[in-house]
Amino acid sequence: MLIGGPAFSTAGGIKVGRFIILFQEFLSKKTDGSKVMAKHTTSSSISSTANPYRGTEYFHRLKDTEKQTRLEKIASRQRQTLRDLLLVVNRKLVREILVVIALYIFVALVGASLLQFLTDSLYEDALFESVSALTGTGITIGVTSLNLDLISKLILSMNMIVGRFEIIAILYIFFSYFRK
Repeated sequence: MLIGGPAFSTAGGIKVGRFIILFQEFLSKKTDGSKVMAKHTTSSSISSTANPYRGTEYFHRLKDTEKQTRLEKIASRQRQTLRDLLLVVNRKLVREILVVIALYIFVALVGASLLQFLTDSLYEDALFESVSALTGTGITIGVTSLNLDLISKLILSMNMIVGRFEIIAILYIFFSYFRK
């Protein structure tokens, strides 16, 4: 329910298109290091299938300078991967998508916590009701009923409104940071 349907559909939720865009953005930023590593892992020799890095005896056989060089290479690749990841995350579209995903999850969890406290139901049941209201699905497992207290109904109603406005539109209205 939380993921929702395709873009421009009446289904609520995060939308599948946002996950596709994220996937494409992260795939497009593959580093050369991962390509080099893929070259070394594919080999036609049967004996190369054993992992030489599996045991600690491999590192004991290496000289200290070789160990340092290998650790520096690993650290360099990790720094490059982190730089690439930060470049992707700093893009406006990706940043907006990550904010939307985080806010949907945050609103669902807060709504569920409040609903659990007010109705004395299980957290899983309250989370189901909160996500159902947030995404406009309308499915219930019995927590939501005519006998529900007014504050709980208000919380679920706010979830419905926030879910229909696609959270990011609300942020654009109230916070200039997201308009940049």
